[in-house]
Amino acid sequence: MVIANDDHNPRVIVVDPQTNRIVWQYGKTGQKGREPGRLNNPDGVDLAPPYSLLMQHSATMGTP
Repeated sequence: MVIANDDHNPRVIVVDPQTNRIVWQYGKTGQKGREPGRLNNPDGVDLAPPYSLLMQHSATMGTP
């Protein structure tokens, strides 16, 4: 699998190199936004282990 940050369509995608198809996407193609499910200006991808603090608290991050 190949993870790509798509600057021109604000999204992050995972592509299966055997089929050249997108198998996962975060962000809506061609639509910027700051609400959940949208990206405004993606600038890279950081991977986090599934049981890291980031993943355990992701639902409440940014909440006062």
